Amino acid sequence: MIGHYLDHHRQTAGLSAVCLLTIGLLSGCEKSAPDPGKPSLEFITPEKVKETTAYFLTIRNQRAAVALSTATLLSESIDRFLADPGTDNRQQVSERWKQAHAAFLEAIFYRSNAIADQIYLLDAWPIQRGFLDEVPGYPDSGIIHDISLPITMETLRAQHGITDVEEVSLGFHALAFLALESPLKRFNEPRDEVIERRSETLRLITLLLLEHLTALIDMEAQDLVDIPPVNEEPVEALKFIILRFHTNVVGLFSEVGALEGDNFIHLDQALLVSQVKLLHLLTAPPSPFAELIRRIDQQIASDYQHTLAQAKTLLSADDLDPGARSRIPLLLAALGHQLEDLSVNLSYR
Repeated sequence: MIGHYLDHHRQTAGLSAVCLLTIGLLSGCEKSAPDPGKPSLEFITPEKVKETTAYFLTIRNQRAAVALSTATLLSESIDRFLADPGTDNRQQVSERWKQAHAAFLEAIFYRSNAIADQIYLLDAWPIQRGFLDEVPGYPDSGIIHDISLPITMETLRAQHGITDVEEVSLGFHALAFLALESPLKRFNEPRDEVIERRSETLRLITLLLLEHLTALIDMEAQDLVDIPPVNEEPVEALKFIILRFHTNVVGLFSEVGALEGDNFIHLDQALLVSQVKLLHLLTAPPSPFAELIRRIDQQIASDYQHTLAQAKTLLSADDLDPGARSRIPLLLAALGHQLEDLSVNLSYR
């Protein structure tokens, strides 16, 4: 099931097709062996790789702290909303949700598929809304109306993805559906069993979100240091780091590679801006990583930094026209290709 979820969110098939369109950004998509006259890799020392991972860890810890603090603020806003389900409290939930979700995505940016199951508990998307609660055309549907199911943490965990990855009962998007999309009357008087079940479901989803986020951050801390032995294999460790960035850029590309009209899928512009800015912070000067890749291949590194700067500038615009939006998947595809080229370069040296 999780494999299907990852296929849905991390598909890479589109990258090859887009590569054909990025000729204006790259000098082509074919890879060739590096020039044998290029310098050796003696500059990739254990100390340099450790400096790079320490830099990443510092940023990761900062982002993790923000993710936990904003999720806690979201939880507090949910408590206020449930105590008084009105427009003002709902607006505060909306603001807190956007902040918490953006912080969560930044906290998990540099990651591997090893924590995919935990991410599915927090950020499963898309969701079948009718699986959780009634939707237009399907009254009295979903877990909330199924009185054979007690509303407990155990039930919500068991129902999450029970037969399909879009059957979601946990995480940010289940919380947003109940708290932000449901008519306010569904939480207000007259109180009945369904309203009580809905309120309790939202409360428990929020508590589980905090629990799962804390567990994920603990797992991610270990995931960050699980690289090839730096002292014995510094080149392999650096290659691992580069491929990790490649995987995550390709994943980011897959999120925005599909367009419906002028609308991004799943990640809106604000979220995408935060992700690209974080990538810039992690891999552009003065990051130690930037100096290492410059010494691997100055031209590829220069192309990468130029493309990254273009993506950051483009996404920072207040208003993106369709033409500008169409360039974003191309730029992300180019970044993935350039990172892959750096890895291939290391393999040939």
